[in-house]
Amino acid sequence: VQVRLTKVAHSYARGTPVIASKIGSLGELVRPGETGFHFEAGNASSLVEQVRMLWADPALRERLRAGARARFEAEYTPARNLEKLLSVYDRVASSARATPAGSAQAA
Repeated sequence: VQVRLTKVAHSYARGTPVIASKIGSLGELVRPGETGFHFEAGNASSLVEQVRMLWADPALRERLRAGARARFEAEYTPARNLEKLLSVYDRVASSARATPAGSAQAA
C-alpha cells in the first residue's frame, strides 16, 4: 500500500492525473473526474478508453492536473504529513495518560 500511495502522491505533486484500477487502495486514492480515472482491472479496453478520453480533451487534462495538485497540497505535503503524524502521537499519548497505572496487567 505504501508504495502505491507514494507513487500516486508523487504524480499528484507534479500535477499528473492518475489512471488506476479500482483494486485495493488505488480505488480510494484516485477520485474519478477530480484527480484521474479508474479502469476495470484486467480489461485493457477499459484502460485504453480512459487514456483516449484524457488524451483527446485538453480542458479535461488541465482540470484533472489542477485537481491532482490540489489534492497533493491538501493531503500529501511534508507539512501535512507531519501534522498527521503528530496527531497520531497526541492520540497515543492521550490514551496512555487516560489508562490508570497497572490496569494493563492481567491476572
